[in-house]
Amino acid sequence: DKDIDLGVLAGGNIGNIGDQFANKGRAYGVDIALQTVLPSPFSPTLSAVWQDVGSTAFSKTDGTDAPPRIRDNLSFGFSSSLDLPGIDLVGALEYRHATESEYQFGQKVHLGAEVSLPIIDLRGGISQGYASYGLGFNFLFLRFDVAQYTEEMGAYAGQSPQQRLQGGISIDLGFDADFNLTDKDGKRRKLKQRR
Repeated sequence: DKDIDLGVLAGGNIGNIGDQFANKGRAYGVDIALQTVLPSPFSPTLSAVWQDVGSTAFSKTDGTDAPPRIRDNLSFGFSSSLDLPGIDLVGALEYRHATESEYQFGQKVHLGAEVSLPIIDLRGGISQGYASYGLGFNFLFLRFDVAQYTEEMGAYAGQSPQQRLQGGISIDLGFDADFNLTDKDGKRRKLKQRR
């Protein structure tokens, strides 16, 4: 979100409005994260993440003003997984913006589940009170993912929803001590190697 001064809008000079988006700055932020996996067949995992500890302030490097401060964000998470022959199940819950009262409870809660089959991963959940869906699959060393979700742009859930579609392609390459290609589990890939 970018706030524009009312004086700039009232002046009606399009150049002044554009200058508001030319503001650049430099800042250094600190994030702290803790995670623990409890010993259990369901691998319960607890996490806490504090992003931009104490908030992150910018010093101006270009433009009329420094970019706005990034407020800190404290989040808590829980997940559990079950590995079965041919299928893996994962469930997760996340509570974001724990210390901020401006967000309603529905905007802070995110929960989801993933079913991993040998060829495809199916995902579903609720983010900010809206349904979300996704799928992913691997092909050789490539990973393809797509997700559909809704982001609430208003002050409360249901006020101003915006649909989002996100896609991604990632590469998973690894090498063992003999420089042979391996997958993420350390198993040797059955790819023809060039010498």
